[in-house]
Amino acid sequence: MNQTAESIEQTTSPDMSIYAPKDIPIESIIEYKKKGMSTREIGKLVGCTHSNVVKRLQSISEDIDTLDSYKLHRADILAFNGRKLLNHITEEKLQKAPVGTLVLAACQLYDKERLERGESTHNIASIHGDIQELKALKHAQKHKMQDDDA
Repeated sequence: MNQTAESIEQTTSPDMSIYAPKDIPIESIIEYKKKGMSTREIGKLVGCTHSNVVKRLQSISEDIDTLDSYKLHRADILAFNGRKLLNHITEEKLQKAPVGTLVLAACQLYDKERLERGESTHNIASIHGDIQELKALKHAQKHKMQDDDA
């Protein structure tokens, strides 16, 4: 048997199936790793070898670190990029028109920044407070009018 046929047979034979490439979502491996599972435990759980799990994690480890840092500083990154977009609006661009796209992008980044900072509902809470105050004033005025009538 030639080497190619032997390789195919090894990869497709039932007892060697754990060595064959797997279509295991990397998200699952990351989730299990973040839960503190060892690469051997993850391999058993998802049906592949320990070395396969190690290789998959090594291939994205830098991305995971970068992603965690991005998540931690996302509001500041959005604010920075919003400012950067607005700084690119020049008089020349204003006269050419697609500036609306830049303004819209800056507004969207601002909205996302507020979401990240937990400020998106701040206006709603403020309005709710104002409504409560108005109701209290109305209630007080109603009672005062009733007292005056009595």
